[in-house]
Amino acid sequence: MDYSIEKQVGLAMSGEKTALEALVLYIQDPVYRLALRMLAHPEDAEDAAQEILIKVITHLSRFRKESAFMTWVYRISANHLLNTRKRRAELAEINFEQCQQQIDKGFADTWHPSISEAEQKLIVEELRLNCLQAVLQCLDRNLRMAYVLGEIFEVNSSEGAYILEIIASR
Repeated sequence: MDYSIEKQVGLAMSGEKTALEALVLYIQDPVYRLALRMLAHPEDAEDAAQEILIKVITHLSRFRKESAFMTWVYRISANHLLNTRKRRAELAEINFEQCQQQIDKGFADTWHPSISEAEQKLIVEELRLNCLQAVLQCLDRNLRMAYVLGEIFEVNSSEGAYILEIIASR
């Protein structure tokens, strides 16, 4: 954890309002991005991120500094997201075959010789991100969380084990 965040955590834990505000600003984007990867819909991710931020704020006094602050935040986030009710994307219950059909349709609908190379690159990147999100929704929550933490958020294996409570402590 970098020194300024460590200092902010200490100040926030001692009741400093501006330090708490700084912590919330520091964690809100990663928490939202994790929720978005897990839930797929921006509105669902916003709701979940707000719920997670409230949990972090209300449980800050329980942070024992056994891990980096962001690791602790991810652990709270993972617990919340793994135990929340099914949201829109999960209720759709897409499978890998449906995902492949959507990918094929996406390329057929968007690829045209009159589109500039720059626009085609943007389309390919957007399709890549949409495909990744669709494939993620085909996975069960635990596998999805493990993949997102490791590959997208670049959490190492020992931190991932701690976050997912595969081991009791570090």
